[in-house]
Amino acid sequence: MQNSDAEIQKAKHSISPLFVDKYNRPKRSPFYVTQLQTLLETEHFPWIVYQAASQLVEEDVLDKYETPTRYHRRVVFFFNKKLATPEYKPILGTHIKSICGLIDKYSKPSIGKALGDHLEGLVKAELRAQVFNIVGTHTP
Repeated sequence: MQNSDAEIQKAKHSISPLFVDKYNRPKRSPFYVTQLQTLLETEHFPWIVYQAASQLVEEDVLDKYETPTRYHRRVVFFFNKKLATPEYKPILGTHIKSICGLIDKYSKPSIGKALGDHLEGLVKAELRAQVFNIVGTHTP
């Protein structure tokens, strides 16, 4: 557990700069969890990033907003706590709505199928280039 806490502390130090500019002013764009996890995937495990961001919420450094989308039951956004003001709330809502639209656009089953089919074609081409015989596809 102690080792895990050290990893969370490291992740908190990696996350914090994403929410402030070089003059320590709050950045105005929110990040959703998967976006944070992807940005930091070479440094930290995804669950460590989520736990670190959640601890930053508990420490009043970040704030959290959850919303459903068409293809996802829940998308969690994190943003700088200094932006949690009534004046900025409509702007933040617009940012989040826009990001949710992009998430849904790329989460459509037709997009996933197109990407999967393309990847399958690439793998087949590489197997043929490496002189493998493909004897069947989609077999049990």
